[in-house]
Amino acid sequence: MKRMLVIVVGVLVGLLLAGGAATSFGSRGHAKKASGHVTIESWLQVTPSATGLSGTVKACFKLDRAFKDEGGDPTWSDATYATMPPHHADLTSKCGDWAPVGGAVFVPPTSGSLYTLYAVHTITGRRGQIFITFAGTYDLPVALTGSGTWVITGGTGEYTGATGQGTWTADAAALFDAGYIRHTEQGVMSK
Repeated sequence: MKRMLVIVVGVLVGLLLAGGAATSFGSRGHAKKASGHVTIESWLQVTPSATGLSGTVKACFKLDRAFKDEGGDPTWSDATYATMPPHHADLTSKCGDWAPVGGAVFVPPTSGSLYTLYAVHTITGRRGQIFITFAGTYDLPVALTGSGTWVITGGTGEYTGATGQGTWTADAAALFDAGYIRHTEQGVMSK
């Protein structure tokens, strides 16, 4: 039963990714449209469930390039985004407002150390909300790093009709026991 659930969820995520790539960008209601490469830098704080295979996520983020937006009051600069403070307690200062964004589910591996990750987040910036879905893998017991793909499925405000897709990387190597993850998405976006 679990194997079938993993297969069904995998197929649905694949369809979402394929549909996002094939959908036309933008909407009629917006006179000014932006399209291009985007980087989303985020710090995540994960509160795991009792099993550790799912959890709720709070975050703050910055969008760069043509989109220039942020949410959750990020306190880092370009120079300090990747900086790991000497004490885990100091990570609480990466975000001025750890805003709830959604959750994540891990599927244990049948062999090896790669856990499959599925996550659906709503990030709220100054210009509206962005709905973003993630799929990928985490090497949880060994490296505590992850990578995969993301797709923007819509949004609100200036992000109504937004689309996008790309890849993500995550690093929790020194921070996983404290629940903090540095998460970076790169790709293309249109709004």
